[in-house]
Amino acid sequence: MPPPSGIPQSTTNRERSGSFSESTTDDVPNATMNFQRNTRITKSARPFSKSSSASSLKNNVKRASSNRNSPLMERRTIGETTTSSLATPPQSEVLDSADVFKRLTSSLPPEADPDIGQILPSKASTSKPDSLVCMYTATGHSNAILSLDVMGDLMVTGSKDRTAKVWDLNSSEELLSLSQHKRDVTCVKFCPSRNLIFTVYQSTIKMWDLRTGNVVKTLSSGMFQSMGESSIMDLDLNKDGNVLYSAIGNTVKMVDLRTYSTIGKLSGHTGAVTCLLVAPTGHNHDNVVTGSKDHYVKIFEVVDEVAGSQMPRQNLEPPHYDGVQSLAMKDKFLFSGSRDNTIKKWNFSNHDLEQHLTSAHKDWVMALNFVPGYDVLISGDRRGLMKLWDVQSCKQLGEIPAHGKAINAIKCNSNLVFTASSDRLVRLWKPSEILDEQIAELV
Repeated sequence: MPPPSGIPQSTTNRERSGSFSESTTDDVPNATMNFQRNTRITKSARPFSKSSSASSLKNNVKRASSNRNSPLMERRTIGETTTSSLATPPQSEVLDSADVFKRLTSSLPPEADPDIGQILPSKASTSKPDSLVCMYTATGHSNAILSLDVMGDLMVTGSKDRTAKVWDLNSSEELLSLSQHKRDVTCVKFCPSRNLIFTVYQSTIKMWDLRTGNVVKTLSSGMFQSMGESSIMDLDLNKDGNVLYSAIGNTVKMVDLRTYSTIGKLSGHTGAVTCLLVAPTGHNHDNVVTGSKDHYVKIFEVVDEVAGSQMPRQNLEPPHYDGVQSLAMKDKFLFSGSRDNTIKKWNFSNHDLEQHLTSAHKDWVMALNFVPGYDVLISGDRRGLMKLWDVQSCKQLGEIPAHGKAINAIKCNSNLVFTASSDRLVRLWKPSEILDEQIAELV
């Protein structure tokens, strides 16, 4: 099975108003051991192109099961593993959430290390084709995956197992395992301009050198600990990669990455800020959109010359009936997903509510994004269901039972959709001809 070749190969000073307490690699003993670089090719990090046949995998698992010390002793074997090229893409078969992790890892040969992540081809489905086809499934975390980001041919995931993993999408292997997190890794983010990865646990942000896997800076602050809701819920960067926005409590902290100092905060919410994004603009000011447990979506225009606290330029009315959980923006349209199970479509230019999809889901709308190359919105909910919507008309195009548990994040690169779930899996999806047919029917 060749590696997924369809994946791309790429990978002003401000006034200080406060300062993070900092710790560099000098504070960490033996800093070169801050990560585990997984480079074992023949055993623990089996290349995707050397996957065994279905019959040999079955025989290997059977032999391994006779060894009481084998990690595969308690794993259920599968009768057949389907591998096919991208020219004839396999289709997803949604497995029972209690068995899906065991069934995926049972396809590894006995010499493979089950703790090192693998990106495996998804089993073909005999049911009716969906709008998105599940091509591959990434397995390796031992607990729920809470966050996800993609940059070119790299993927990073954050989990409740207190690790973040970096994946090479070309070799289909885990590249790095980033530890040193004392709690769940709730947010991960690539910084392409600086070759950095940001990982978050509670109120601490760690910055990792993508080239070496070492911690280069740890950002934290005692003021976070005194706040009612002290965990950082979301991160985003401005277009230059110089300013980091972090949602903490009912504010958004701004950090200048050139000086590692706080340069102000965005205030105005009465509940915890749960999600944020930096909207593209035609000028030098950043537009930051925030969603909160206070049911509101707010828009901030960040003015460089203003230090300290800045208030929102616009409150989007009417608010949701429950907390806002997710945001996504395409062209002039802003979408917000809520715990009230609805999705709202806003005109970002005049701030009007254009459409309200009541009962869009039967549970919280946890994540939003767009199918690459299509004018199609993707939404994922707390039950693991993924839905597709036409951006212009907001008509539903499809519905896919993508995961057995909550979909916590949806990201995209130039041709694939990535979904991270509490079922410990990341699934990689590709648009199918069915989606083209569904769009054509709307015309």
